[in-house]
Amino acid sequence: MHLAEFSIEHSGIATYWFDRNSRIVRVNESSCTCLGYAREELLGMQVRDIDPNFPGMDQWEKSWAETKELGEYKIMESVHRRKDGTTFPV
Repeated sequence: MHLAEFSIEHSGIATYWFDRNSRIVRVNESSCTCLGYAREELLGMQVRDIDPNFPGMDQWEKSWAETKELGEYKIMESVHRRKDGTTFPV
């Protein structure tokens, strides 16, 4: 498991872990660089803090339940907002 954690932490792809309440609970270094936040700033933020297109908690809870039921993640397209206010597609 340590090798997998090391690989994700040092990946060039921004990776975020969210809890069922849409709070960010873990990020890798690329996430911090991409958004311009320190890790400590990102931890505890919610999806709506970085995604201006966030559809709201009702949709989040529905997607969360579907993911758990199917046992697989959905690929979604959206936009993220950096600390400086600029946005980029994800």
